[in-house]
Amino acid sequence: MAAIFRTVAWQVEQLVNGVTTGQIQLPDLQRPFVWPATKVRDLFDSMYRGYPVGILMFWDVAAHGETRNISGQERLDASHQIIDGQQRLTSLYAAMQGLPVRDESYRQKTITISFNPFSEKFEVRTPALARSVQWLEDISRVFDSPFMSRKDFVRRYREAGNVLGDDDEERLELVFARLTDLKKYLFDVVHIQREADKRLVADVFVRINSEGVRLKAYDYILTWLSVFWPAGREAIEEFSRNSRISPQRASEISGKKVTWTAHNPYIAVETGHVVRAMVALGQGRGRLQDAYAALQAKDQTTGQVDSVRQETELDKLKAALPVVTDPVSWTEYVLSIKTAGFRSAANLTSNMNVIYSYVLFLLGRTKYRVELAKLRPLIARWLFMSQLTARYTGSSESQIQKDLDRVESVPQGDAAGFESSLDEIIGSQLTPDFWTYNVPQQLLTSGPSLSPHYQCYLAALNILDADMFMLNERVRDWMDPSRPAVKGTEGHHLFPRAYQEAVLGITDIKRINQAANEQ
Repeated sequence: MAAIFRTVAWQVEQLVNGVTTGQIQLPDLQRPFVWPATKVRDLFDSMYRGYPVGILMFWDVAAHGETRNISGQERLDASHQIIDGQQRLTSLYAAMQGLPVRDESYRQKTITISFNPFSEKFEVRTPALARSVQWLEDISRVFDSPFMSRKDFVRRYREAGNVLGDDDEERLELVFARLTDLKKYLFDVVHIQREADKRLVADVFVRINSEGVRLKAYDYILTWLSVFWPAGREAIEEFSRNSRISPQRASEISGKKVTWTAHNPYIAVETGHVVRAMVALGQGRGRLQDAYAALQAKDQTTGQVDSVRQETELDKLKAALPVVTDPVSWTEYVLSIKTAGFRSAANLTSNMNVIYSYVLFLLGRTKYRVELAKLRPLIARWLFMSQLTARYTGSSESQIQKDLDRVESVPQGDAAGFESSLDEIIGSQLTPDFWTYNVPQQLLTSGPSLSPHYQCYLAALNILDADMFMLNERVRDWMDPSRPAVKGTEGHHLFPRAYQEAVLGITDIKRINQAANEQ
């Protein structure tokens, strides 16, 4: 079998120019991401000292409409697609060009690295370093104009009253030359030949990244969607990204009119959340590893891929995604969260509770045809129960699988059966003993701000439209996420120690502090 790859040395300058022109681009089987600035600093420090910084991997094939330009500018079709090393290459481009790139939320982000020619040390730019005459504020200026950058540094240093001798100037000249020579630093780049098909490239990508801890099960599924259904992968990213921003902001980013986004006060949706919902709804699976294995459709004995079975599994996800991202369903589900008494993300202690409750909402709405007037309060009760009992905290995949199996026994279209099934589970969890013994004990021993029991207690007060203790306003107003904090209404002012001791007769210091610190 002919080799599917070759190794070529690239200078940093060639790599950066390739990104600028669009010759090198990011394929959709990678995630948009830029390293934290501290890791970029460490990358430049390692290169400056001559340390190895790893290899890059390209796929030598032009792609039309399935790549993402790192520079964010419209360019020619890519002839090299980045398979491994995206973070390093994006970091080099951003810091050496001094240009912004888009982060995982598609926000503009600028990475500025400063350099001290005397100590030969790199740091992330800060206002203090920018003011210091011993530091170059931005190394991108050196790569743009080495001579003028050194000249300006020396002038600024002397104008501050410092003296530079001939030996000092000679040393600075050498340091600046060494810094400029980073453009000639060599990266070993493994080129996968254009003859390799997408299935093989996806397999290479997964194998490389599975050696570390960077990828999770949903990343593997996203990779396969990128290979076999790029439009679906983009829809997942768009839904997730837009859950953080308003339609107006989404319009500005995309350059086209956006009339609705999944923006809400409860959860910033991740691509992994959408994958979990798709898998549960479409494949009826809770464990993502099982879902990924089904997508691979490999015979366990021969290792051969069953193309028909693979296509069937992908079709299930293709059918599920429009349901998961449906604006009406998502909006109605957000109203269910509000019906449960929660006002903001601070009241919700587990994203898995939110996502898996949404799965059951979608099943009730689509498969079992439950009327919205009944479904909304049903799912509100389910979400409340899930948080109060930590149902999806810990082994969340195993638990949602049990719940999916439970409702699977209900005939399709049997709305009453679906409602009854969920109500039975709620009743079995929230028993009289649970309210009598478990909840009071948890309220006494749990830290309030992160306690699901305390947040459910606040949600209950909100539902009951309760007045605040000793204050002329309602709890729901105090919980309003858009309301600025007002001194005197913080949680620790609601149960003063003196009041607990004198009026309530509580003398246990731990209990007094527990109540006084609730906020």
